[in-house]
Order: sequence, then C-alpha cells, then structure tokens
Amino acid sequence: MKNKLSILLMVIAVFGMMLVSCEFDAHGKVGNGSNNNNSEQNGGSDNNGGSDNSGGSTTSDVSFENFSPRSVSVTNTTGAKLIAFKGQISANTLISGVPAHSTNHGLKLDTNLFPSTGDFALRFLTEEVYNANKDNLSKVKNAPFASIYAFYNKEGDNDLVYTISSHSGGSSKLTLSNNSGFNVEIRNGSARGEVIGYVGAYTADTTLYLDSGDYVLYPVFKKYIKKENEIYSVIPKFKKSGKPFSRDFVLGDQEKKWNVGDLFKPADMNLSAGGFYLTIQNNAATAVRFKKGDVELTTSLGFKGIDPSSAETFFVPFPKAADGSYPDELEVSQLSIGSSSFPNPLKTYTYKRDMKYIITISGNEQDDLTLSEIKEGNPVDLNKLFELDQ
Repeated sequence: MKNKLSILLMVIAVFGMMLVSCEFDAHGKVGNGSNNNNSEQNGGSDNNGGSDNSGGSTTSDVSFENFSPRSVSVTNTTGAKLIAFKGQISANTLISGVPAHSTNHGLKLDTNLFPSTGDFALRFLTEEVYNANKDNLSKVKNAPFASIYAFYNKEGDNDLVYTISSHSGGSSKLTLSNNSGFNVEIRNGSARGEVIGYVGAYTADTTLYLDSGDYVLYPVFKKYIKKENEIYSVIPKFKKSGKPFSRDFVLGDQEKKWNVGDLFKPADMNLSAGGFYLTIQNNAATAVRFKKGDVELTTSLGFKGIDPSSAETFFVPFPKAADGSYPDELEVSQLSIGSSSFPNPLKTYTYKRDMKYIITISGNEQDDLTLSEIKEGNPVDLNKLFELDQ
C-alpha cells in the first residue's frame, strides 16, 4: 500500500512540474515555457527578409523609440517589428526600429547618416532576421522585408509618412532588377496604388517577399532634381492605348523575376506625370497653404506651408479615365491658396497634363491677400529631365 501511495505521489509531483513549465500565450494556446509568439512579435519567419534565421537573440539592441525630431516618418501595417536602414543594409546604415502596427513612427535623426537633403532607399529587416544575421548583414542585404523610396529634408519636419505594405513579408518571391539610372516604385492595383516595393537605380537584384496571390503591378519612375528641389514622378504608358504600363503576376511558390529598368525605352513607351505642376510664389507677409477642397496639398519634399518670400512647387494629379488613361487637359476647380482661416479660391481653369504653371499671392493681412492670374509656363520635358535624349 505504501509503495502504491509513493508511486501515486511521484506521478502527481511530475505532473505538477509539467504544469509549472507550461504557460498560456496571448491567444490561449499552451506554450512550453518560452514565448510561442516570438515569430509574430519579433518579425516573422525566414520568409520575411533573409534566408538564415538560425541563432540570434529574441531582443535586439536597436531603439524602437518614436523620435522627435525625426529623419523619416513610417507607418507599419504589418505585425512584424522592423529594423530600418538607409540605403544598403549594413551596420553603418542602421537607423532605428519600427514597432509592429505603428502609425506615424519617427525614425532616429542621426546627422552622420542624414547630413543633407536627399532621396534614398529605405530598407527594412525583421528584428528576428536582424538578430540572427547582425554579425554578417551582407547575407541578407539583397533580401529586405520591405523597400521604400524615401526622402530626407534637412529644412523640413519630415512628417511625410511612408507606409510599409501589409503584403510585405509573405512567402512568395519577386526579384526585381533595374539597369536604368532611375529609382522605381512598384505599386499595386494602379499607378497611384499602394507601394509594395522599390528598386534603386543600377540594382542587380532586390527580392521582395510578398503574400501569395494575384497582383497587377505598376512601375513609377522617380528622380530628385536637386537644382529644382523637386522629386519628379513619371509613369510609363503603353504607346498604343495610352494607359499606364502594368504587368500581371501570380505569386506563389515559384520565384518570379522582373527587370523594370528595361521599360525605360522612349521609343517604346510614353512618359507622363499624370497631372500638372503649380509653383506658388508667396509675396505675402504671412505663410500660406495650398488646398483642394478641404484637403491640404503637400510638395514632393513634404512641405505644406509656404513661407513669405519663398516659392514651392506642388503636383496636382489628374483623375484616371475609366480605361485607366489620363486626360490631356482637365478643368479644375476647388483649389485655394491663403492662410488657414482665409483661403482664396483660384478661378476654374483648364490645366494641361505635364505642364508647369505659376501663380503669385501678395498682401499684408491674412484676410486681404490677392492672387495673380495663373500663368502657363513650359511643359515638363520628361525625356530631357530623365536624360533620355542623351
């Protein structure tokens, strides 16, 4: 009887130890003493931006603080904690971290990384992949979790928010190459749809890890023109139909490849910005703002307000026609320039696509500002701007 009792007590003790060693995770599942949710919280599996996730710690030494002042503003729509890099992925280009599901998160402003105004590739690794490869980041430099074309403005607040697509970090591979001298955004659904990736100029291979499924992808070519302090975006179009160029992909287990640089052939493609540019010269004694209806418009560099004795250039997109093309000209109303409390409406005007316009605002008091007539400038010579005729 004593032997049976001893055996029973031993079984109870062992079972109790097993219970102590188990825990319930946040989803109500039984764990094994460690956090079963690490892959979700720390950046996902080996599909999310790197081929080797073995080893590494579960926490990194990277700051995830929401910095102010900031270098870049980021919204992370994914469930992965991410590490941001400026340009090439390396220890020397690491900026700071981005929490999962964060909105308008400020990245660290390191003056050594951001000494002056300019555009760059903003690349991300998951925290898990970074931890596993931080001693040899060259192993994952061509396989970021996400890539975005971004801009740092030394004179601005850098509150223009760049969004990391929810499609990022899937198991399907789309490898992009770009043998042209221009930066290329990859957008989904339309030429102004969600940015799901980016490939820099003269880049051999950049692999995007995306969710499996059907995609209609549109390349948008971008270039920062320093002397004009403006980022120009141009959309290649089918020459026959005039519609923005697109390519259908079915992403699954098999890796797909696309050299987007091959699209930059002026003989085969038309180029268009898909709207017009308006330069506002502010000769008033107060800062002014440019609005379409109730929406305040922003320059490509992230400026909203226009200081006295300065000028800013805004891009105003045309709406797409039913067939996906952009009209050659469009009558536009509901534009206004002025202070927040006293906007001055612009006259209804017919604007031409890819044309530059100039308007001046002047006056001493916010409630008594005067707009000049809209002056038509020169068309934007996209071939010359992008050095395609050289």
